[in-house]
Amino acid sequence: DELLEAIDEEADRLNQFVANLLDLTRIEAGALQPSFDWYDLREIIHDAANRSALGRGDRPLTLDLPDMLPPVEVDYIEIAQVLINVLENAAKYSPEGGQITLTLGVRASEIEIAVCDEGVGLPAGEEEHIFDRFYRVEARDRPIGSGIGLAVARGFIEAHGGRIWAERNAERGITVRLTLPLGAHARRESSHHDEAAR
Repeated sequence: DELLEAIDEEADRLNQFVANLLDLTRIEAGALQPSFDWYDLREIIHDAANRSALGRGDRPLTLDLPDMLPPVEVDYIEIAQVLINVLENAAKYSPEGGQITLTLGVRASEIEIAVCDEGVGLPAGEEEHIFDRFYRVEARDRPIGSGIGLAVARGFIEAHGGRIWAERNAERGITVRLTLPLGAHARRESSHHDEAAR
């Protein structure tokens, strides 16, 4: 039974790696075309929390979500994958029993999600590099990983007209923040701006 469980876990990990690699290929080829529709972001967050439970192991997750939230126009699959990648990355670099907290806040024109962990943190000046493909934080017990999960997350978020970045926490760990525009108008304006820049 233990061997079968290990095989199942490794198969899931391999499947996730291949999916992330294919997503990264689409992003870098400019072939990413999100399928937008209106969703309650809290539903996507709960789905991602459930699907990332195995990858988080014994790192407890606390969700701090508002009671009321306007719908957002997103690609459900892509945003769920962003959250899974961020949550599992937080768990990889957190000690056993380390707390992970996901907070959702609403501003005038955007929604912000923050994922805070109690992990190994980041060297000063490395906050932006964790979103580079194949980048991995040097840790004493180097966790298993491909170094592409956060690169995929950045590609998906930018395709939605949002932003994603990391901050070093005061005591330990990091906080990954991402924003999504409220409403279709904000997303389309961002898309037009990106096309003009190119």
